[in-house]
Amino acid sequence: MAIGEYRVTSIERTAIDLARTLSFEDAVAILDAALRLGAEPALLGAIVAAAAGRKGVRVAREALGFADRRSESVGESISRARMLQVGLPAPELQVEVFTPSGFWVARGDFGWRRERVIGEFDGRIKYIGPPEEVADSVMREKAREQAIRDAGWWVVRWSWKDLANPQAFRQRIEAAFRAAESLP
Repeated sequence: MAIGEYRVTSIERTAIDLARTLSFEDAVAILDAALRLGAEPALLGAIVAAAAGRKGVRVAREALGFADRRSESVGESISRARMLQVGLPAPELQVEVFTPSGFWVARGDFGWRRERVIGEFDGRIKYIGPPEEVADSVMREKAREQAIRDAGWWVVRWSWKDLANPQAFRQRIEAAFRAAESLP
C-alpha cells in the first residue's frame, strides 16, 4: 500500500510489528490505540498467527488477547497491564456512574462495581495551560469527583509516578477497595 510516493503497511501490520518489539505493557498500549483507530481484530490475529516462530510473537499474541479499544490513552493501557502484572482484579473500562435515582453523573476510566470503586489515571495534559484554565480544570475535576462520591462510589487516582512502583500502585488500589467498604 502507498501514501503518495511512500510505501506503508496497514495499521494492523504496523501495530503487530511494533508489538513484537516491545514489552507487554507497551504492546498493549500500541494495540489498544490501533483498535481505537479502527484496526480489525481478526486481521490483527491473522498477522500474529502468520508470524508464528518469529521473535516477539508470544508478547504480541498475549498483548492482542488483552487489548481493548475502550482504553482511551497510553496511561490507561499501561495501568491495565500493570493491574494484571500485580494481580489486581480486572476492572471494567469506561464505567458509567449514575445516582441512585438513575441520573448520569460521570464516566470513570476504570470501575470495580462489586467494590464500588472508580479508578482514574491522571495524565498531566489536562493540567497544562494558562493558570486560569488549569484552575478551571482542577475545579471541574473536584466537582466531578465529589459527584461520583455522592453517588456512592469511592474514587482512586494515580499518575505515571504511581505506575513506576508496581507494589505501591497495587497497595493504592487495594486501599481504595478497603475504604469503599465503609461507604453507606
